[in-house]
Amino acid sequence: MPRLPKNNGLRLFNKCAKQVKKEFEKQGRPEKWNEIQKWTSANLYPKFKGQSVNKVLVRDIVAEIQSVTQGQKPQKKSPCFSPFAVNEADFIFSDWWEIANTVEGLPPNVQIRVNGSDQFGSTRIDQRISISPEVDIMPIVEKIREYADNKSGFYFQGIIKVVPNKKDDGSNCSYFIDFVLTLPDGTMVVVEEEATTKVVPTEKDTERVQRQKEKERKKRVSKREKMKKAKTQKRPTATKKEKKPKATKEPRPDIVRALELLKEDYKDGIFTKEEYKKEREKLIAKFEKGGKLSG
Repeated sequence: MPRLPKNNGLRLFNKCAKQVKKEFEKQGRPEKWNEIQKWTSANLYPKFKGQSVNKVLVRDIVAEIQSVTQGQKPQKKSPCFSPFAVNEADFIFSDWWEIANTVEGLPPNVQIRVNGSDQFGSTRIDQRISISPEVDIMPIVEKIREYADNKSGFYFQGIIKVVPNKKDDGSNCSYFIDFVLTLPDGTMVVVEEEATTKVVPTEKDTERVQRQKEKERKKRVSKREKMKKAKTQKRPTATKKEKKPKATKEPRPDIVRALELLKEDYKDGIFTKEEYKKEREKLIAKFEKGGKLSG
């Protein structure tokens, strides 16, 4: 019996799996790589197992894929992106002046709503690509800007909810991310009964935990350095008795920078959601009172 090439089994499996990926894409079913591997293992690889990878022809692999898939009903692709597949750190907190950018960073077909309450206005529940930042979101932002006198404090909290009049059935289009306007103390301006809150599922990921611990070890020192740098930036000297500049349209730079650094640390896993929330409230409270920002 002729000797098989080195790592023949693995090479042959990968050759089959790569071809399955190409054929699936032609059929309009772009599956994830781990799903492709499972399908290959169950439906294709056994047909060629034990043969030399160099002698198994691509046309034979394609023919076998087509033969198997002809008897399989292709899965219907959902028109909506699952909110549960979005990284929580990308939507859980957003300062009021950043909400348009936060929304823009989400998948185009995930369903969302920017919920500024009856006082400031809300968008409809729709796919992100169908909600215009300029037409739908910025009018809400400008009303909050005027009410808050361009100060920090308010923020939007992203919550996954069941779409009104739909069932909690696991279908992608049955859920949306509701960006609810929230006060600095964590009180939501509005919590509508029409949409049921859906708790975001957590995953136990050993690799992620190890990565988080390593980042925490390295980032604590850099966090202090970043905060010290933020403290050196010039702060506004205006007091309540002084005339406010009319041209001011953006939040003050030192608090903005400090909040951005804090958010980066949250994304890096240094803080839990609750810890991040508390640290954020402390920063805003100290700044509004005129205190020094500390690391």
